[in-house]
Amino acid sequence: MVVHYDVPGSVEAYYQEAGRAGRDGEPARCALLYDRADRRTQLFFMGGRYPSLDEARAVVAALRAADGEALPLARVRDESGGVGRDRIRVILALLKEGKLVRERRGARFVLAREVEDGELVKLAQAWPARAEADREKLERMEAYARTARCRWRYLHDYFGEESPVRLCGTCDNCAKGLAARAEGD
Repeated sequence: MVVHYDVPGSVEAYYQEAGRAGRDGEPARCALLYDRADRRTQLFFMGGRYPSLDEARAVVAALRAADGEALPLARVRDESGGVGRDRIRVILALLKEGKLVRERRGARFVLAREVEDGELVKLAQAWPARAEADREKLERMEAYARTARCRWRYLHDYFGEESPVRLCGTCDNCAKGLAARAEGD
């Protein structure tokens, strides 16, 4: 059994986590405990997901000043002029994803090459669109939590798959008769 105490940030995350309940091939149950206040929690976490350009510049400057030496996270933090530890982790992950930073053994970080400010600006310009996509995914997850439709069918529709059944008969909405009413039966 898998119980989601808080709503996940996306349907993809929910589906992957819920799938863990049935990995042994035995019948499984999954419960999602949903409260509208969960949105605030997710939005709080999303708010810290993407840094400011100035924060990213500070981390790049710290790595540049190391002159090719791979720095541990604590030194990157110390050399970044007040950028918080968690924010530095986010920035380093985004810079790694952008192939501007490499992680060496022992969680030590180094610039992959000389980084032009224009590259950093271009990378940072994508962050607001990604944040908006994250918010849209959260909205779709909330729609799943609030729907009266068959949940199995909702998931199939979400992922663009043909549903093998109109009503699964086993989700909470089917078991309560809500899904049949929502479908107009």
